[in-house]
Amino acid sequence: MDPKAVKRHAYYWWKVYTPQQIKDINKHINKHLIKAKDNPASNVLKTSTVRMIPYRHIEVILKEFFNKSLYTNFLNWGYHLYPLLDGEYLNYNTYSAGKKSEYGWHLDGIPEKNAVSDIKLTCLLNLSEKDYQGGDLYINMGGGKTLIKELTPGNMVMFSSFLCHKVTPVTKGTRNTLTLWLTGPKLV
Repeated sequence: MDPKAVKRHAYYWWKVYTPQQIKDINKHINKHLIKAKDNPASNVLKTSTVRMIPYRHIEVILKEFFNKSLYTNFLNWGYHLYPLLDGEYLNYNTYSAGKKSEYGWHLDGIPEKNAVSDIKLTCLLNLSEKDYQGGDLYINMGGGKTLIKELTPGNMVMFSSFLCHKVTPVTKGTRNTLTLWLTGPKLV
């Protein structure tokens, strides 16, 4: 296991980027963001602003984020994952206090009936440059909800996409996160 990774129940977290690196990453990402239709979980409240960033534009600058995600899967879950391709997009989520942005309880890895693949793992990278309040990530691991305190600026959190999770309303400031979903052949 990555010696810097810390496991907490069914998730892993790391300190990946410094405040200056976050600023540099955001500057780079903002040059390549596109507006696209978000596809949130059905029947769930989601009020964040979602823009997309093509993988090909951030592959090099976020190499450590991608490598930690893939290596942690290899060591801990063992899923056969599809490679990340240039044509794939990641979600850049902005939760703002002005909109009291939030995302209710949902699953990322809901298997679709006729799909040949599904989402195995959710990887979140906090790219917030300033302090904010609210916007807490909770995961329900079967025994009630657990606050994931480690998703602070510069940190990443990784967990099974089949775990129910939510983001509480942001009450002050702005919370920015990048979401990577790792997919593979459908589980039977």
